[in-house]
Amino acid sequence: MNVQDPRKLSVEGLEGLRTLLQLLTNYFKVEIGTRLLDHMRTIAEPATLQKVSFTLIESHAKMKVVTAIFSVFHLLPSAAVQFLPELVERVLQLEASLRRTRASPFRSPLIQYLNNYANESWTFFCAAMDEEGKGRFFAQVLAHEHSGPLRNKVVAETEALIATFTPTDGSSDVLARAAVNAIHVVHSVCQFDEPGKKLLEDEKLRDALLKAAISLQGMDRANTLSGTLRLAVVQSAEHITDILTQYLRSHPDDLDMLFRILEACTADQLTKCPGLFAYLYQHVITNESVEYQRSVMGRCIDIYTSKQSPQNMKWFAFHYVLNPILANDAMRNWDSLFEAGTKGTALLDRSMTDQIHNKLWKPQSNSDVSSDDERQGVDHSRMELLQTTAFLVKYHHNMLQDARKDIIKFGWNYIRLDDVINKYAAYVLIAYFIANYETPSKIALQVYGALLRAHQAEGKNLVTQSLEILQPVLKKRLGGPDGRQAIWSKIPRRIVSEESNNVAQLASIYQFLVRHPDLFYEAREVFAQTIIPSINKVAGLPNPSTESRKLALNLVSLLWQWEERTIREQGSLSGGDSPLIDPQIQGKRAAVAPAPLRLALVKYLVQFIATIPERYPTSASKHREERQSGGMHQQMPTDTVVRAVDLLHRLLSPPFWDDVDVDAMFPKVTEQILCSELKPEEKQDVWTTRVVNTIQILKVLLNTRSDDWVAARLGQLQKLLAKPLKSDNVEVQDALHGVDLPDDVQPKLPPILQRTLEVIPLQLPDDELPDAESPTEEFKTFLSTTASDALNGSSHMAGINILWALSQRRSEDIHTHIEALLKTFQTKLAKDHISSQLTPAQQISQGMQAPTVPNSPEANITVDLIIKCIDMLSGCISALVDRRRPYLSVLASLVERSNDNRLCEKILSQVETWVFNPTEPVPTLKEKTAVLQKMLLFEARPDLTMYNKFMEL
Repeated sequence: MNVQDPRKLSVEGLEGLRTLLQLLTNYFKVEIGTRLLDHMRTIAEPATLQKVSFTLIESHAKMKVVTAIFSVFHLLPSAAVQFLPELVERVLQLEASLRRTRASPFRSPLIQYLNNYANESWTFFCAAMDEEGKGRFFAQVLAHEHSGPLRNKVVAETEALIATFTPTDGSSDVLARAAVNAIHVVHSVCQFDEPGKKLLEDEKLRDALLKAAISLQGMDRANTLSGTLRLAVVQSAEHITDILTQYLRSHPDDLDMLFRILEACTADQLTKCPGLFAYLYQHVITNESVEYQRSVMGRCIDIYTSKQSPQNMKWFAFHYVLNPILANDAMRNWDSLFEAGTKGTALLDRSMTDQIHNKLWKPQSNSDVSSDDERQGVDHSRMELLQTTAFLVKYHHNMLQDARKDIIKFGWNYIRLDDVINKYAAYVLIAYFIANYETPSKIALQVYGALLRAHQAEGKNLVTQSLEILQPVLKKRLGGPDGRQAIWSKIPRRIVSEESNNVAQLASIYQFLVRHPDLFYEAREVFAQTIIPSINKVAGLPNPSTESRKLALNLVSLLWQWEERTIREQGSLSGGDSPLIDPQIQGKRAAVAPAPLRLALVKYLVQFIATIPERYPTSASKHREERQSGGMHQQMPTDTVVRAVDLLHRLLSPPFWDDVDVDAMFPKVTEQILCSELKPEEKQDVWTTRVVNTIQILKVLLNTRSDDWVAARLGQLQKLLAKPLKSDNVEVQDALHGVDLPDDVQPKLPPILQRTLEVIPLQLPDDELPDAESPTEEFKTFLSTTASDALNGSSHMAGINILWALSQRRSEDIHTHIEALLKTFQTKLAKDHISSQLTPAQQISQGMQAPTVPNSPEANITVDLIIKCIDMLSGCISALVDRRRPYLSVLASLVERSNDNRLCEKILSQVETWVFNPTEPVPTLKEKTAVLQKMLLFEARPDLTMYNKFMEL
């Protein structure tokens, strides 16, 4: 083995040297270590380290040699202890040059060396504890699984360890570095159970660590730490939490330490780390020992009753300890909790409830709580006590019979507070009390009225919860007769009439009404008299808030539910006597309101739909979403507008409000939007939404009225549809003609033209002569002219959609447009579709300005139009005459060059009909064969779906 030349050092040679050292330790001199360290400097030169830092260190040849050199030192004679400082420095320098901070291949051999000289190593690192690099390195070494002797030395030298981070002099940064490194060292030792337990048995060490951590947090908050220490201090906060919770796991009965930690956390002296909450849940809240949990709850109660305890500590003790323990106890005993005669649980027995009663409820029920309002955090601690009390009344009311008087006095005392949240939390408690205990009607009435009058936004959720708790027992607790004069109905009616201009008050009461339609059914007429006129106040158009829109629709739904129940029970809305409706008024006398009020509500709902910013979904919506999804455009929800249209349809459909005169809504709403042009200052998207939604209104009106009503208004319809029918907007066209709506959209109504054409007879009676000026003929002529102009112009989509609607009624109606339709199909649609099948480079080479992607929304729309053209032209194939051959040639070309399975499947289906179910002598066998032969090309496509279907044919 040649150790004179660094270039001749090898891993194998150094392994041989190690073997010799193991056999002949005293034969060698320690000076060999000096020579090896010199060689290491030559091998690990800066340029080499810079290059190696970007590779895998463990696999680099020179780094393997360096690692082998380190592995020799622990086998040298005992005098090799002199190399300890230099070896540590050398490893730190190498790791810094190699950009490694937590692990490297040099550490394992160094740890072997340090274990051999554990006493000297401890002395060395103990003196360097205030150095950031060496202290952190020592802690990381202690965390290594093979550092047992070093850890044992640390455990045996706790006094010296404490002295390293509790010096009497030194700068703040020096003290902070020593404290951070000491905490890190103890944390590393505590990762191993046996040495960790021994180390934490030292009370002085625990106290010193806790004080050091508190001191570090104080310096951090005071901003007196240097920048390099800030992250280390944050990490030390997590480490001290892990250390102390590990001690508590082995000493769960040391509640003094537990609550000392909690006090430090609530005083912002320690950080509330996740490890603390994990310990509380796993070892306190879910602890199986009833006695342990009882002692913890007792400490929490004592903290709350102590005047010296900070409010934050009271809040924390109840919020994170006592209340979760009670909740877990309820879950643990859930099956037996609601059995008749149940008297508490093992944890919550008579002694515990008496303790809560005597220490918490009784003093709070007689004290002047307003005197504590100035103390910081008192509102939070009161809230936790209210939650505790409400929880116990809800789940353990059988146990609290003797404390009922003090509980109600306690709750009543708190409803006088100025703080809105605490005040209405007390109402929640009282509501639980009324729901579970016999209560005088006077108290129940007073609480019910106060809750209905509450409308502050901060306490809205608590008020809602209180009313929901009271609702099942309202009739029982309030007493009195049922019907229109029931006390639970009179109070909200009176408040609504008195506070008719207070929108927040109206909204609060209406929210309660819509959640319980059956409770107020008997008084529905009186409520309807108020709801309908005030609905525009609750959700003022045209820009109500999201919450207001939901409430407005809930109110409309409430009225419909009342009507639906009347029809279900009485058979119709025409019967019944109502003292609020003039007997002279004919019609639906059992409805919730007279016809003028019902018309006003329908008008509001129509304006609501027309002005809402949500767009009603159409079959084109998916194309818009695909187009915008590339830019991560957030789609606006459609639930509100869909629900509004559904409610309008339900209300206007028989046997509900089909007697309402809706004629006034044609000129006022629909004409104003459908007959107008896009204004320069108006956004295209907003205008499209208004038009699409208004079309839905028109569709509902047409589908809820009789055929005679529709036929009498064909002239108005012609005026309303003139602009939308000609529109090039895809969504407007789909709103007019589309039927492919999402599954969750209701109602699914037939398109406008389909419904309108249904009322026009296919043939005139024999005794009636054709009249070109009749409304029906004028409307048909209008559609035909509009379609012709659109096909001859640039609005191919509009023209094809109109002809499609006409052909669904009678195919003969489009015979006069066959030439224009075939021309559009052949020269525009088919050409565009075939071009879209080309690659972008091919499209550009052919001079196309904007290459079309095959599966883009535009390409899919073109396919939809082609399929409609195929349906229409194939339906009148005999009328094509000499234009039949060009039509079939286009079909063959599409089969040959189109990769769209939907289109090819349509052509295949059409040819199958011609072959197996022909209704006309054309196309001829030769023409059918020509199209079928092109389908043999399906075999060469990557997707064999169409080929398999062709072979089945």
